[in-house]
Amino acid sequence: MTRICFTEDRFEINGEVVSLPYPVKDLKNILGESDVFASEHNEVYTWSDLGLKAYSKDGQTVDIIDVIFQPEDYEHSPKEAFTGELLLEGIDIIDYYQQNKDKRVKLWDDDPNGAFVFNQHSIWFDLTDEILDAVSIEIYSKGEAVIAEPLPLDKGFENMPELWQQWIDATKEYVEESNAYYNLTYGITEEQLQESEDQFDFPLPPVLLNFYKVHNVRWNAVTSAFSFSVNGWSYDLLPFEKIIDEWEEIQDLCDDEILSDEVKEGYSDKVKASNYANSQWIPFAEGRNGDYLLIDADPSEKGVYGQIIELQNEGWLRTVVASSLEDLITQEIAVIQSEGNNRFGFIQENGKF
Repeated sequence: MTRICFTEDRFEINGEVVSLPYPVKDLKNILGESDVFASEHNEVYTWSDLGLKAYSKDGQTVDIIDVIFQPEDYEHSPKEAFTGELLLEGIDIIDYYQQNKDKRVKLWDDDPNGAFVFNQHSIWFDLTDEILDAVSIEIYSKGEAVIAEPLPLDKGFENMPELWQQWIDATKEYVEESNAYYNLTYGITEEQLQESEDQFDFPLPPVLLNFYKVHNVRWNAVTSAFSFSVNGWSYDLLPFEKIIDEWEEIQDLCDDEILSDEVKEGYSDKVKASNYANSQWIPFAEGRNGDYLLIDADPSEKGVYGQIIELQNEGWLRTVVASSLEDLITQEIAVIQSEGNNRFGFIQENGKF
């Protein structure tokens, strides 16, 4: 039976002290001969009957060892599940995981499962619905977060950090920073700002730029803790760098045809558009269904510059939902304070670390 043990100062396999990277030949001396699968970037060593596999970049030393609890149907997957012992501080790994979740670290920003760190090795959990599929062991390297120097705010936007902080404080009442969907990051860089100026042939509203100077968000394919609840729908804040992509998606739906008054019945008289959208509507939050929140840089005579439009794709509605970005954030803070946990039910249930 294979026995893998971790303590504060030792990593052992079958009583032999191991430290990654570890010579392939020495690992084979411990575990026996393996099947070898070579690819362009690495070699994979599989001990099919033991439920183990290892990866090597150079064919000489092992960088990663995987312990497989749920074998999969691909070429280099072990055919049998690991049935040996995997102990952390003398405790079975499943029991240790359940008893020590607070000791996990994230190996990357959106790591949903986390890892334990023993003797400079990370022990990462691959979980599906709390079922352990595999454990991956490799050298732990804690990267230092690179925080860009914040850009100075333009005159008139000195209150933006305080407004952001109010939104953050309201959100953190219900969503922990360790949650997978808490995707807040530092503000945009000078390079990003310059790139946006090159991408658009009109100036973006200063309020939008100063908003993103304070904080940006990382892309998450599912949802974001930083979103806006509008007319019963949740719109996730876009990373600044994705604004141009979503803007182009919207513009691709525009053509030269002038819409009839009947089609435009759902367009507010505060907006100006003869087609699907105005080219100076800038998306900053998405409903992930073709709907967007946009900031208006070209309103009608009845509207105001910087007003917030809800664009409903299938319903052909173009509704002004706030007079400004600041007002929209204030509305969202009020929604959070009113709805509490109900506002973040999915995020709390599915993003918990």
